[in-house]
Formats: sequence, C-alpha cells, structure tokens
Amino acid sequence: MESRSRDSACVMVQAGSPLPTVSGLLEPLLSQSPVGRYEAELSSAGKLDRLSSGTFASQATTCRSVLSPVHRLPNELLLRIFECCRPDAYKKLSPVSPAEEVDCISHRHLLHLAQVSSLWHLIVMEAPKLWSNIVLNATLWEQCDLPAETLLDLLEVALNRGQDHDLKLKVAIIPEYAESLLKLLTKHAHRWRNAHIGSRAGFESGNYLSNATGRLARLEKLQLVGWWKDAEAFQTAPVLTEVTLAGSVKRLPPLPWAQIQKCTYRAGKSSRSAYLALAALALAPSTTAFTFDLNFLESEADEGWDFEITSDVPRIAFTLTVDNAATVGQLFDCLTLPSLQSLSLYHAVHTMTPVWCTEQFLCLADRSGFAQNLKRLSIHVEVSDVDLLRSLEVLPRLEDLVLMDCPDVEAVVTDSLLQALIHVPDVPCLLPHLRFLCLRTVLAFTDSVYTDFVVSRVHSLCTVDGHGSFKAYLWWRSEQKRAAPWQMIKELRKLVSQGVLIFDYGQG
Repeated sequence: MESRSRDSACVMVQAGSPLPTVSGLLEPLLSQSPVGRYEAELSSAGKLDRLSSGTFASQATTCRSVLSPVHRLPNELLLRIFECCRPDAYKKLSPVSPAEEVDCISHRHLLHLAQVSSLWHLIVMEAPKLWSNIVLNATLWEQCDLPAETLLDLLEVALNRGQDHDLKLKVAIIPEYAESLLKLLTKHAHRWRNAHIGSRAGFESGNYLSNATGRLARLEKLQLVGWWKDAEAFQTAPVLTEVTLAGSVKRLPPLPWAQIQKCTYRAGKSSRSAYLALAALALAPSTTAFTFDLNFLESEADEGWDFEITSDVPRIAFTLTVDNAATVGQLFDCLTLPSLQSLSLYHAVHTMTPVWCTEQFLCLADRSGFAQNLKRLSIHVEVSDVDLLRSLEVLPRLEDLVLMDCPDVEAVVTDSLLQALIHVPDVPCLLPHLRFLCLRTVLAFTDSVYTDFVVSRVHSLCTVDGHGSFKAYLWWRSEQKRAAPWQMIKELRKLVSQGVLIFDYGQG
C-alpha cells in the first residue's frame, strides 16, 4: 500500500544501479507538462510538417514566448529601457520637421512600445515619468497633417498622463497659438522643474503666464528665448537658481535675481544689447557665476560705451563675436569687479579672433583688486607672450591659468613665458601660487624648458604643502609646428607615478 501511495513520478534506485541524471529525473515530469509534451512533439522530425501549422506548434510558441528572457526583466528595468528609447528629436532644442513635431507631441515612441504586450502597455501607461518630457515647436504646426486643435488635444493627453511628476518643457511659441498653449501648459505650472520657453522677437507673451504666478515651487532651471517683457510669474520661483536668457535684449526679465547662482546670457548685436546684458551683473548676488555670449558685429568701432557697471559676482566667462580690435578694451573699461575670482575670455568659433588689450586689463585689475582676489584666468584670444607676462605680473594670487594659441596669429605659449614661470627657491617668481596650467598649443616652445617649468612647480608644491600635486594639461592643435613631444611626456610620466604630478595630454 505504501508503494502505491508514492508519487508515480519518483524513480526507484536499486542497489548497485547507476544514479539517474538530473534530466532523467525531470523527464517524467516534463513529459506530463504542456511544454514538455510540445518539445517532445517538435523534436520528432517526422511530425514537424504536421505541427508547423497545427495547434501544438502555436501552443509551443506561446510557451517559449512566456519563458523568453525579456519577460524576466523587472518592471523597473523595463521602465529605464523605455526612457532610453526617446527619439533624437527630444534631445534637440525642438523638432525640426512637421513629422517629428507630431511624433513628439503624441509621444509616438511610447504608443508603439505600449502595443508590444499587455505588460508593456501597463508599464507605459502607468509611468508618469515617461510622459513628463514635453517638446514642441509651434512654428511647424501650420505644416503638420493634423489641425492645431488635435495637436492641443494630444498635448493635453500627455500632460495628464504625467500626473504629478516633475515636468521638463522645451517649447517654441508663436503668436497664433500663444494663448491656448500657455493656458494649457500653465495648468501644470506646479510641476515645472526645467522650463525652456522660446518666443519670436517682439512677441510679448508674458501676460499669458499669469496663471503660473505663485505656482512655480519646483522650478529650478529656466531658459527664456525672445522678448518676455511681462514675465512677472517667474519672480516667485523659490528654488530657481539657474537661468539662461537669449534673444533680443530690450529689458531685463523680472527674475528673483538675489537667488540666481548661474546665469548664461546670449545677447543680441550692438553695444546697447551688451549694456542690457551686462546690467544683470549689478542685480546678481555675490555667489552668481555668469556666462556671456556677446555679438558685436553690428557695433561701430567708435560707438561709445558710456556706461559703467560694478558687480560682486565671483565668476565671469565671456564668449565674443567681434569685427574690430577695440571691443575687448571697451569691455574691460566698463567693468569693475572687486570680488572676481575667475575670469575667462573666449572667441566664437569660426569668427575673427578678439585681441587682448593689456592697458585696459591692467586698469581693470587695479580698480577691481585682482591682486588680492583673482585666482583663475582663462585666455582664448589673441595675445603676445610679452603682453601676457605684463598682465600676469599683477596677479600674484593666481592659481589656475588656461591659455590657447590661436591659429594664424603669434603663439603665446613660448619659451619666454615658460621660463618666466619657472619657480626657483628663495627667488621671487611670476605666479608663485600656481597649481594648474592648461595649454592648448601649436608647440612653439622647447621641450626642455617645459620640463624644467613642470619640475620646478612640482618641487615648489612639495616644499610648501608636503603632499601637494601640480596639475599640467598639454593639448596640441592640429596646426602644430613640430612633432608631438613623446619623449618629454615619457619623462614627465615618471613624476606622475610618484604621485606628485597630475598630467594629461594629447591632440585636441
């Protein structure tokens, strides 16, 4: 009776008989399961033709689908994968074609994913995060196959599916749809976390933002493109700390300037626009880092810069588009920066290289107290090694120096510069506190001089700090004047292995 009560699937092992294999133990079980039966049927070559269109084949396919690795992925991992499926149009400022515009507003890629299976449909539709990235370009709406009313309906559906998740906006608005679009978007103003809103020059749409007033508690980053004259809604954004402004500057937007930590300003052409952009310096607190992209192509060489601006900001970077050599000097003349710690000066790519104006810089340094405060200087404009040495003489507290040889002009990174920077014990030297030198050069210097400079600075830091490491970055341009200094690099890497030098190099 006892043997009859045992499970029929058990295998009796007799003394002296070989132990059954795992597959042998599982075979009776598999033969009784649907998957096992179907696999057995499919393994028979003689029955393949009959099963290929029969019930067994379709059921076996279903079973295999259930056991597919993709079905074993956690929902959280699937959600992350779905986020990575976002089309390139979402990464751009805005869609560039009518077809992309419809796809972005409808989130077509999510709708396609939702059609794969019931599980994927559930994940897509119940994940507010997937629907909380809104990208649209209303300038394309007239060219779309769908009417504007339908596009607004699709936008509303996406906004509602985002529920209460933080919202990221990138929208370009035109007068024809400004009221309806902003009315819809401001319904969800309490969700805005990163908002990029563009409008055509001269188009005053700030009044349509009134519904957002007092409801921007999550807004951290804001980018305004165009003329947003009446955008008072942004004055009450308690966590807004990063702002980018671009377009025609006719009036500074009413923003909570006292709390802004990072501001990028891309001003229009002429010195008048430059003044209005630079005026933001006077409004910002002493903790704001400013980046200016200023275009002076339409300003006259003798156009008066009859304004003076004083600011306590600690960091400023200028990217300049110029067509006359006097511009940099005019810029220096109008500023007083008594708390400045970092100054960077760049030129726009594929444009005329601005010229460093030594006399105006020396005056700026004197009235701003650079000798006590300035610790970082980055120069990516035309300057001779002689003029650079004169400028560095008034910056004894400088710790970081970044220089670039500009193509088709006199090189600034020369033996004269490097020799002046060599540190000799108990002898006054240029930039005694220098800890970092980054060069982008045409290799117009001698390897031995560069090596002597680096070694002297390494020894200086080890003597002063006992454990300090000097940082040196060396990048050579494609317009280099000689072969790459591989032997010198090999020698310097010995210092890297000793832990007293941080060194990076290459063409770039």
